[in-house]
Amino acid sequence: MKLKSLFLAVLLLAPLASVAQDSAASGLSLPKWALKTNVAYWGTATPNLGIEVGLSRKLTLDVESGYNMFSFSKGKKWRHWMVTPELRWWMCDRFNSHFFGVHAIGGEYNVNRLGFNDHTKKNRYEGYMLGGGLSYGYHWVFRKRWAVEAELGVGYLHLDYDRYDCRKCGNYASHEIRNLFTVTRLGINVIYLLK
Repeated sequence: MKLKSLFLAVLLLAPLASVAQDSAASGLSLPKWALKTNVAYWGTATPNLGIEVGLSRKLTLDVESGYNMFSFSKGKKWRHWMVTPELRWWMCDRFNSHFFGVHAIGGEYNVNRLGFNDHTKKNRYEGYMLGGGLSYGYHWVFRKRWAVEAELGVGYLHLDYDRYDCRKCGNYASHEIRNLFTVTRLGINVIYLLK
């Protein structure tokens, strides 16, 4: 538990330790910070917030997090927390146009009776996830301080969980580990840019 807490603290505080500086050679006043929320993630009833800080003219560090504490009718739940830091390289200037990223992902989950497939309808899964991958995205500025970006990332995901049988929910069934190559980031972010 201490290792998980330390991992989370480092991920959340890393951007605050960085000092964003504009390139003196460019003479441009580029945004240094951005606050964001992922509209696609809200579609899963998960409140989320992200912060991105400029590290150089073409490099930013993005840290996004989400926390879902809700249970739904008939015992359904999608409870989880997740943190996804990402180092981004921008093809133009930061916060403008195409970008490529390298990201990590970490979190815990408790999923019960969701209708994705037969397994998730009949079982409850409680565990943690770790992983990482590569991503591509595009950023559109439509006002001086407002922007939208779309992003897709793929990579490796390690799932370590306990499975419970839902015929009599709460009956322990097994401990399982899965390793997947899958979508690890999917975002449509609404962004407020800070100078």
